[in-house]
Order: sequence, then structure tokens, then C-alpha cells
Amino acid sequence: MNTPTDAEVMAALADAAQENETSDEGRLVLTFEPAISVKGNEYSRLELSEPCVFHVLEASKKIGNRPTQETVYDSQIDLVARVSGWPLTALHALPSRKLDEAIIFVTDFEEKARRQPDEAPSYDDERVLFAKREIEAVNSLWRDMTLREPSVAERRVFKVAQGKGNVTAYMRGEMQLVSSISKWPDAAILKMPISLFARAADYCTGFFIPGPQTGSSSAQT
Repeated sequence: MNTPTDAEVMAALADAAQENETSDEGRLVLTFEPAISVKGNEYSRLELSEPCVFHVLEASKKIGNRPTQETVYDSQIDLVARVSGWPLTALHALPSRKLDEAIIFVTDFEEKARRQPDEAPSYDDERVLFAKREIEAVNSLWRDMTLREPSVAERRVFKVAQGKGNVTAYMRGEMQLVSSISKWPDAAILKMPISLFARAADYCTGFFIPGPQTGSSSAQT
């Protein structure tokens, strides 16, 4: 995976016949014979691993303010490009089902980590999450993240981002919320594996974005 530098992750915030090989659970390698040839270059090995927050945030910009099937698909292709390092022109030359396989792999990390619509949120006073590997950012190493219920002020900042009504703004709101509570810097947040970030964000927003309704009371916003 192409790991973003501190400069790259901070820039993200500054902007408003194929054979499959799986060596482990967190990695997918697709090989192509013959190789995919685009503009004189050949691509024979597509290697994928879990995206980080930076990859997902940047790819989300392809969706824009009004998601459509086309823009969501473009965002998914962009995510595969960012994780694999392949140019978009080479990905566009792939057989459709192979690209589908790649998309499912890179997007499943977040989808499987997110709280499901029929799943009740956690109201634990504290939640501690641990990264599998230390994350290097702003001259420090980050691994354990301690979270708590958001304050009203922190919730209001999230609501401002949520109110913009697009995927990128919502994700930035989640990032602000997690950063404010955990005291992790933005650069470290953006380098987090997306599955770890999804768990952190869902815990924090779970205090005011409810799970399944039980009774006649209206949902909080």
C-alpha cells in the first residue's frame, strides 16, 4: 500500500486470463497474463491491502454533493487506484468482474467495521482502541486511542460538517470528532486503517445517532 506522508495527509485537510492469489486476510493480489498494456506500459500485478483514512477521504471527493451510481463507481475505482498505485487508465482496461473483485476487497474493510443499521450503539463511558502497528505522525508514534462520549461543543462541530450534506464533509466531521476526543493529531488520524477509524467514529457518533428505534420517541439528530 502506498502510505501517505505527513505532507500528503495534511494537504487532504487543506482542500475544502487472470489468477488470484491471497497471501493473508488483509491482502489481495490479482495477476494478469497477458499483462494489461496501456500507453506503452504493462501492468501484470494488482496488489491491494486495507486503505487508510486518507485514501478513503480523497476517493470520496469523486462523489460530489449529489451521489449517483456513476460518481459512486468513480469513487470506488479511485480508491483502488490509490491503494494499488495503478493509474486509472490501467484500471479502466481491466475486465469488469476483476475490477469488481478489487472494489469489494478495498471497500469491505470499512463496511464490515461500521455499525449496522439494526445494531444498537454502545454507550460505554470509555472505549480504548489499539492499532495493529504504531502510526508515525508529527514526530510521534500513535497506537492506543482512548475515546469517550462527546461533549455538546464537540457534537455541534460535527453537526456543522454533517449539515453540508456530502460524503466528504461528513467524513471530515467524523475526523474532527475523533481527533478532538482522542487528542490524536489530524496526520495520525488520516494514516489510520479505515476499519479502525470506522469503529472509533461509530462509537463517538453512536451517542447521538441512534440504532434501531424501540417505541414512539423520535430519533435524535
